[in-house]
Parts: sequence; structure tokens; C-alpha cells
Amino acid sequence: MSIFILTRDPTLDKACKTVSKALCANGFNKAKDIETQEYSLTFLQKLIYNKDKKQPLANTFLQIDNENFIAYCGSFFFDGLIGKPALKACYNAFNRYGVDWTRCNGQFTLIIKKNSETFIASDSLGATKIYHNPEKTIFSNSFQVLVDIIPQAEIDFQGCYEYAWNGNTFGEKTFISQIKSLPFEQTISLNKNCNINKRENLLEWNKPTVNLSFDENVEIQLNKLRALFKIYRNCFGDKINTALSGGYDSRLILALLLDAGVTPSLFVYGPNGDPDVETAKNIAKGEDLLLDVVDKTSLVDMSPDRFAEQIKKNWAVFDGWKLSGIFDSGVDIDDRINRSLSHLVINGGAGEIYRNFFYLPNSNISIKQLVWAFFSRYDPRACTNIFSAIGYKQNLETSLVKALGSGANWEDRGRSEMAYPLFRGRYWTARDAAINTRIGWAAFPFLEPSIIKDTWSIPFKYKEHGRLEAQMIKTLNPKLATYKSAYGYDFSNIPSVAHRLSNWTSTNRPIWLRGYLYRAKFNRKRALPFYLQDNYLEQIIDLSFPHMKRFFNMALINDPEVYNRVATMEYAVTKKGLS
Repeated sequence: MSIFILTRDPTLDKACKTVSKALCANGFNKAKDIETQEYSLTFLQKLIYNKDKKQPLANTFLQIDNENFIAYCGSFFFDGLIGKPALKACYNAFNRYGVDWTRCNGQFTLIIKKNSETFIASDSLGATKIYHNPEKTIFSNSFQVLVDIIPQAEIDFQGCYEYAWNGNTFGEKTFISQIKSLPFEQTISLNKNCNINKRENLLEWNKPTVNLSFDENVEIQLNKLRALFKIYRNCFGDKINTALSGGYDSRLILALLLDAGVTPSLFVYGPNGDPDVETAKNIAKGEDLLLDVVDKTSLVDMSPDRFAEQIKKNWAVFDGWKLSGIFDSGVDIDDRINRSLSHLVINGGAGEIYRNFFYLPNSNISIKQLVWAFFSRYDPRACTNIFSAIGYKQNLETSLVKALGSGANWEDRGRSEMAYPLFRGRYWTARDAAINTRIGWAAFPFLEPSIIKDTWSIPFKYKEHGRLEAQMIKTLNPKLATYKSAYGYDFSNIPSVAHRLSNWTSTNRPIWLRGYLYRAKFNRKRALPFYLQDNYLEQIIDLSFPHMKRFFNMALINDPEVYNRVATMEYAVTKKGLS
């Protein structure tokens, strides 16, 4: 399945049917309607639905008997199985407290009715979100569904600014106050009442550090990844598609696939001559692998009067918002569909768990410093006086602390390391996972709790300059490591002195300076792509931005991506008629 819609309020049934019909008009297919005394439940298939029942990918719903069933939305593996065998094994293993989450892989929402009780939960990282209204009478894994169903709502100030400046929102908030997502550690149990339960946290970061050598760290991380990629191979064989760029993460994915005996299909984004494209071409030629070069920046022939229909489709397919905003040329949907046909698409997002992603020095980092170092990409000049920089950062700090949980004081470096997978990964990377798994079958191995676990304790010196990840690639496939990267060096040796010096400069750059670098970069207005220009936008929204002008000085937004996100929120507000 791709989407579920559950309502506990009969007065909303008509709105649910309208939303479901609109989704079907944009490519989704209704799969199942379930009516009980407690709720109405609708399932819709993925945008790409394999109708061949002999294929395990078609089996995302299993009826156990007249009353009981099990289903999932997203990509779900259980005990290394997919489809009907996975569902049957999971149902048998389920008890009133849930399942053993260590037996699950993927990014998914699981829905089980057993023993007169209905259980709903996301994957244990919380990469997939379960959205709800304040009364908890509507639940769905689709944000857009909630927008279209709730009777009234208003903009969430913090969520609005987080999405505009970061491309996503953190914690349970969205940019609409009346739509929240369930906390990642909570599950739902429905009988006559709606009960919210807490489950075990598989990603407690504050466990004793074990001092391991460099080679031991490489071996431990590779053993975990090899076990996961064996599952991918056993379930999909060579029907696996993955991106290949000039960096570490996609090279590691390819090395793991080749090590598992998979011959994948590859794709790369960018024009000819781009360092990522040229690196990917060189590797594909040397390894005799198929490579599709996709230039998303190429313009498509779209007249302004066709633009409204494209954005209506984007609204449905991208679930109301995506990291860069829903306004585009239409290339993105076509590309995501094409790369998903009959394939599992493996995404290397969040592979930075093996590197010093934040470019922070090897010292104690406070929460305030971490937020300022990485979440200060905003320009107060482009905000109205509603914006409070102090309040904005304090709210981010609160969300960050909640995401990482209790434990030692914030100056512990391990806690800072876990901020990447448990905060950026859980909310930023996870958004792409949610979109990709509603289109087709996708896997994000570096969002798996079993893979993330203990990466916080890898010594800083091993992560620096990509040393650990390069050795992982070299251990898996020595030849693959010898191809030059987009950085100008290969992964079979340590980077050049010049590159290490550049990394050192970035790492030791004063933390207080980082936020100002963004403002300097976008001190002047950048050229807008055609789909953000007035003759296109005016087909969709009021160019005076009557809702967003409360929050932004539109003329002073110089970053095209921020402008796209603000236009996305204006579209959502206008579509709903929010306040």
C-alpha cells in the first residue's frame, strides 16, 4: 500500500471519499475499504502497482479471517521476507505489545487488527510519519490527506519558518498547527478507545563506549551492512536501481551490492561535464554496468496554462510538500516513476553517519552551538517582525533534545554525533523516503536502526576525511575504491594534503560565523527557474502572497529554494482557505 486514511468521526466520511477520489485521479488506486464499529479505513495502492499477484510486491495487505488483517504502507521487510510471507510471519509474531522491531526493516507504517484491537505504528526510527488532527479522530501517513480533510486550521509559526529555511519541520510539528505527527516512540491501539502507547527505543545513544580499533570498526559496520544487503538481494535479485555520484555514500552502496552478488542498474543526476556525472560514467564503464544520466535541470516544454495541472499532480504525488518545494517542471515525478518500475530503489541518504558531516571540531559541543552550526541557515532580513531568531533557535533546541532523549549532559560528543541520524536523518532524509515509498519500492539502508546503532561511538579520528568509509569501500571492492571521486582523489588512499587542509579549515571555522555565511551567499537575488517566474506562479497563487506575507518580506527572499517552499505553503493555505 501507499496511503492509509483512518477516521473515527462519521461526519468526516464524505470528505475522506472526496480526498480518496482526488488521489485516484492523480494515479493512485483504491485498494481496500474496511468498516468497523470503531473506524473507517481506506487503503490506496502505490503509484506504481504491480498487479501480477504472483509477484510478492503486490502483497501489501493480508486478510487473516473475517475480522483480522495485517497491512503496511511503504517498504516493509520482516525476518528478511517481503510480501505475503512477511505479513504472515509478522502477524503470527504480533502480540498486544507490538512486535520485535529488530526483526523489521524498511521505512513503513504497519497496521494490524488482531484480537479485537487495531494496532498502528511506524518504523522504529519514525522515518515514516503518522499524521493526526488534535482530536485524534483522523490518522494517515499522508500530510496532504489531513490538509484536505480537516475543517479548519491555521499556520504554525515555527513550522512555517522551519520548512522555509530547512526544507522540513522537526519533531511533531508541521507548518499547519492542527496537523501533527505521532512522536517516533509512540504507537496507536484502537478498540472502543484510542490509546497511545510507548515502545522500546532501539536507538539509545548513551551506552558505554567500547574502545575498538580502526579495523574492528570497519568490520563491525560492514557485517551489519552485508546482512542487510543480503536481504535486498534475496528479495529482489538484480532488480535493484541505485544512484551513483562522485561521493562516498553511493560508492559504498554500489560496493555492497556487488559484494552481495547483485548487478544493479545505475543512474546519476546532472549535465555532461558535471564531476558527479563524469565520475559515474567512468565507474560504470570500468565495471561494465548500465548507467542512466538524468539532467533534471533541462527545461521541459510546458506552457503556463498547463502548469496548474502539473502542480495539482505534484500536490498529490509529493504529499503536499517536498524538501525543495512542490513547484517544478514535472521532471521529478517522471524520473521517480521511471527509476522505480519493477525495481527496488536503494537510496544512500544519511550515509554521513560514517563521516564528520557537521564539520565540527573534536571537542565538546553544546546544543546551542550545534543548532547555530547547522540550523542557522536563515536570513532575518527576509522575515517580518513576527520572526524571533532567539525563539526560533530555542524551539529547534527543544526538538533536538527530545529527538535524542535523556542521558548524559549535552557536552558529550557522542550525543552530537547522534544528532545527524536521529534529527536530520529522521526528518530530512526521511521525507524523501516517505515520498519514494508511496511511488514504488524504495530502501534507505542508512536509516535502519540496526545500521545507525553505535555509529555515534566511532572515534572522531576514524570519521575525519572520510577515512572509515573509504576503507569500508576498499575492503568490499579494492578496484572500486581506485576510481577517482568528484573530490579529485580516489578512495584507496588518504586524501591529499590540500584536501585535508580544506577539511581542517571547515572544521575549525568559528561556529558563530556559519550562519552569516548563508546570508552572505544569498546577499543578492538569484535567478529563478521558469516555474517560479510570475507568468507561471500566477496560474496557481496570488502573487501578492496574501498569507505568507505575514511571515516573509517576499522581495527579500534571494534563495530560489526558500522562495519555492514559501510558494508551496501559500498554495496549501490558498487551497485550504486557512487563516
